[in-house]
Amino acid sequence: MKKTIIKQQKSVRWIIIITTLVIAVLFLGQLVYYGHISYQKKINHEKVQELIDNQITLTRDNLNEQLELIQEWIDTKHLSNEDLGHLYERASLIYQQQGAEMTYYRYLGYALYYLENSDDKDYTVNIYLDLANFYINNFSYNHALEMLNKAASIKNFDELDNLQVKSYAYRMQAILEAVAGNNEEAEKLLNKSLEVIAMSSTGIYEEAYIAMDEIWLAYIYLESGRMDECGKIIEKYKDSPLLTQEIYREIMLRDFVIPYYETKCYYYSALNYEADQANNAEEFKNMSDKTGEAFYEFMTLCEENGFEKHELSTLLAVIEKYPVSDLGIQEGLYNKLDSLYTRLLEVNNENYASIIDSQIADSEATRADIEKSSARDTYRNIVAIIIVSALMVAYAIMHIVIINSQTDGLSGLLNRKKLDRKLNRLKAKGSVYTVIMLDIDNFKNINDSYGHSSGDLVIQRLGEILQRENKSGVKAFRYGGEEFTLLLTKDAQERASIIAERVRITMESENWAFDKDYKITLSMGIASGSGEDVLKRSDDNLYISKQTGKNKITM
Repeated sequence: MKKTIIKQQKSVRWIIIITTLVIAVLFLGQLVYYGHISYQKKINHEKVQELIDNQITLTRDNLNEQLELIQEWIDTKHLSNEDLGHLYERASLIYQQQGAEMTYYRYLGYALYYLENSDDKDYTVNIYLDLANFYINNFSYNHALEMLNKAASIKNFDELDNLQVKSYAYRMQAILEAVAGNNEEAEKLLNKSLEVIAMSSTGIYEEAYIAMDEIWLAYIYLESGRMDECGKIIEKYKDSPLLTQEIYREIMLRDFVIPYYETKCYYYSALNYEADQANNAEEFKNMSDKTGEAFYEFMTLCEENGFEKHELSTLLAVIEKYPVSDLGIQEGLYNKLDSLYTRLLEVNNENYASIIDSQIADSEATRADIEKSSARDTYRNIVAIIIVSALMVAYAIMHIVIINSQTDGLSGLLNRKKLDRKLNRLKAKGSVYTVIMLDIDNFKNINDSYGHSSGDLVIQRLGEILQRENKSGVKAFRYGGEEFTLLLTKDAQERASIIAERVRITMESENWAFDKDYKITLSMGIASGSGEDVLKRSDDNLYISKQTGKNKITM
């Protein structure tokens, strides 16, 4: 019996020893593994910097090869958050050059996620500055200011260590001050940017950044009446390789080439206006020729590269600031304006900006989920119950949010997201349907003349009128702003014109507390079919109603 007990004790000791050794080996294995990963990250950091600084060049000949190389590094190498952020940012630039705007911003979102979780605050600031720059060039100045404020919240611009990023930050601040009319402050910031560049000696970016700063200084000189100083800068860069050599011209298109020709148009328009006012026929003819040449260069450049918004903005500003007496020139400008308005009718800067915001936020959330999934692999069993519970709670919350998010709070109608889902289902089934697009005529005048509370009242009243049409086969939606939509299934299709006319007459007959004599009318467009373009055709018909007198229905 005693021997048996001794044997049992020895067996227990061996079990304990073996178990301890296994745990120790596993623990040491984890230490070695993580130590190896840490070492690999340090080694790869140097290689990533070399890859970005030397091996990757943004030329159109090998963009796909560059993307494959970057993706290979992201997928197969142990990298720090900083290096992942740099690689994703570089990939985003390649996608931008390929014209894949949405992918560009998705990868920019990935870059932001990793950089915000690294110590490289300067580079994170740089990406937010890129976003601000995008919004500025799409005339979404509120979004640009928001991005600039986010950049400043990460690190004070005066404390940035990277001189290139610091100069960039001052320039973005200066541009927003300039578009707000604060030329004196904008000039100070541009001079600060130039002072920062003067402290740098990389030989890589300095020449380009000086040109970007100076062309904005030229614009400010023009706005403040310093024509000679503006002219000197325009003359300085007229034969610059940044304008004349294709490789630089493509890279500098947004930040220098377009602003240069835009400022050149303003400059010659101002000189042309002065000659016209002074009745100097010879000088006026000379300046008219130069102005025409400048505009031809500028408009051709804009239309070849998708910068029609800049073209439109510049033409409007020139017509307002420097009107000319020559009827031929006037007619040409107005014809061009009409053409641009038609092409840009459906472009909505703020909606596009919201799409970009959503894309970036989704990218960051996606990368966060991927990283969390990877981290959970080592202790999945411990947190399984927590994850399931969290998912159940998240599902319940999302279910509530989805239900509540289907209705527009002001009008009480279904919202745009719900409309999109309905349309997608109808398209998927190949069903025939009808869309009635409605727009409140002169709605801006209501807000301007009677206040936004009166505008809200109009939205609510129209919502009530459209709610009455919510019967079998008919659904009412608020499309956005002062636009509304009625969606009719095939069974209700024959009643489309009757419903539209009833709504139009009812709205026109309403009395308003803010002005009993004021009549509010609606313009409408109707289209039917089963294809992808029914909504667009109804919107086109709405546009015809608006352009041909308003308060009417076009089918």
